[in-house]
Amino acid sequence: ALLTEDGRITEKYKKFQQVIAKYTSIPSDPLPPAPPRAAYGKWNVTASAPLFPNIAALSAGGESPYPLPMEKLGQDYGYTLYRVALDQIHDAGTFQLTHTADRANVYLDGRHLATLYDRELDNPCEPAGRIFGKQMDILVENMGRVNYGVMLDDQHKGIGGKILMDNIRQDNITMFPLPLDEAQLEKIPFGKAEQHSQPAFYRVDFQVDAPADTYLELPGFGKGCVALNGRLLGRFWEIGPQKRLYIPAPWLNKGENTLVIFESEGKSSGSVEFFEDPAWTR
Repeated sequence: ALLTEDGRITEKYKKFQQVIAKYTSIPSDPLPPAPPRAAYGKWNVTASAPLFPNIAALSAGGESPYPLPMEKLGQDYGYTLYRVALDQIHDAGTFQLTHTADRANVYLDGRHLATLYDRELDNPCEPAGRIFGKQMDILVENMGRVNYGVMLDDQHKGIGGKILMDNIRQDNITMFPLPLDEAQLEKIPFGKAEQHSQPAFYRVDFQVDAPADTYLELPGFGKGCVALNGRLLGRFWEIGPQKRLYIPAPWLNKGENTLVIFESEGKSSGSVEFFEDPAWTR
């Protein structure tokens, strides 16, 4: 891009300017100065809340004999948790989620069973060992929609088909929409700061004397999204390439600020850190 994420002039901008100047006049107005940046250092997680035991406080679950995609639940973005009571089959060798998008974390009685992504979701999954338990939780993430191509009219998210175990359809599904908007974030019943091996929320309270652009890094966290002062800031994923989230100065309060991190992989650490510069991996 010609400008950085925080609006700084790049060398590419200057090259474009040189080429354009060959064919037309360039205004003599000075370019705007680079916006100030700040590093606010490391801050510890101050509270946490695991998702599964607190789901009823966050979302009014709706029941259906078959799973419904996000759009039919009145949801456009975020996550949906599908909870299946395994009262028909207690012991199976395979499970399958048909017509599902985009990424699913599957848990059995709180134990991680599988993570399926994109085209992996089209095929039956045969985890190590038998599927033996009472409750299956399936956390499905909407990772974005395309705006071109042959799939333009087929952009449902969540589970739009069936939940199968040994090719037998499971019914009586409870669905919990998780758009993670400001109203829902305010309902999180935070407790003491702990690291969880399941999807969980983490809160970081930090102070800012003078708001400036900054970059947030979440070392030790796996995948998820971050809200700053009630507004969704962005997504993160440990695989990169983006390693830090840009925070514009106007989103920061002078004084007290709050981050809420939703982490979906059961990977977390006890702190986050704010830097002056972005970071990328290749």
